[in-house]
Amino acid sequence: VDLIYYWMGGRDAVNINSVGSLQHFNKKNKPENATDRCLSCPLKQTCVYSAEKIYLSEPVIKQWPMSVVCDIEDNPVKYPGVLRKTLETSPYGRCVYECDNDVCDTQMVNFMFDNGAVANLTMTAFTSQVCERYTRITGSQGELVWNGSSFGPIRVYKFSTGMWEEVFPDARAP
Repeated sequence: VDLIYYWMGGRDAVNINSVGSLQHFNKKNKPENATDRCLSCPLKQTCVYSAEKIYLSEPVIKQWPMSVVCDIEDNPVKYPGVLRKTLETSPYGRCVYECDNDVCDTQMVNFMFDNGAVANLTMTAFTSQVCERYTRITGSQGELVWNGSSFGPIRVYKFSTGMWEEVFPDARAP
């Protein structure tokens, strides 16, 4: 939503419609024989949402999502051990189906702005990318596609030429 508002130049949204729900990550979908903690769960090798897979896969690096579990920038050598210990006791090591999560796992938001422009946002937990933005902007002259990387590229398709161009914003900055 922040990027949509920014790209619209702070224009007022005159109509907003949002629908979303928490359908999957709840107790009724918890696999049979799963325990309340991931690290001791007998299903951790096959569970798609195992905290061990998400946070402790090699190499253990200090970036999202690991960096929200514990901050140990002063001693990176001990980081994997501290991360494992934190997962044993913190909410991040709990079974995703047993958490008190109240955040939608899927949501769609539609906006209409005061200049007639429309935008929509789709948020889903079910994607190969963890906490990354994928943006597609369509207009009367073409479309822009961006994978959320701060290094680009932004892909630009022009209807007039039928061609894609890749733009690397940082390379063009003064």
